[in-house]
Amino acid sequence: MRETVPAAGLRDFFDSAFRLLPEVIAAPGLAIRGPAFCVYRSEPRELMDLEVGFPVDRVAAPQRGVEPGSLPAGRVARFVHAGGFEGLGGAWNRLYEWIQNNGRSAAPVRWEVYLTRPTPEMDPADLRTELDWLLDEDPAARRSGGSSASSPEKAARAAADRPPPGCSGARVLLRCAGISR
Repeated sequence: MRETVPAAGLRDFFDSAFRLLPEVIAAPGLAIRGPAFCVYRSEPRELMDLEVGFPVDRVAAPQRGVEPGSLPAGRVARFVHAGGFEGLGGAWNRLYEWIQNNGRSAAPVRWEVYLTRPTPEMDPADLRTELDWLLDEDPAARRSGGSSASSPEKAARAAADRPPPGCSGARVLLRCAGISR
């Protein structure tokens, strides 16, 4: 479900979207296969281009303003935030700093995966939100149509791909499983 939402209306948008989505998903017999997510398709501004959804077992026809979509493909930097949603801004800032400090460039697209489902009675400290920031490919390589790095630069890039101590890595992802407070 994709919409342009005023920053002041985010909470209402999330509340209505996450009430509607399970109904729309269940109607044709689809099954939810993972936690809810929100893709930010532009930099935070007064109006935000958002897409929210759930991974499902198969694609279905659009209905009630809900259309099939997908998460962006590519290399990401990942961070898991522990705590309430009010701390997400600081967690995004820390992830951005990690990207910059590791010689990477952040693309404008990023997303949150809500690993724990919020309930009115839960302690916000128990919430876990995965932050994924798509990394921009090497701008020089993009201009030349190939890699701009020499062998020593490639070796340095490969070393930079290894996550710092306390983090785990995957072939396609740069993952930092650190917990923020």
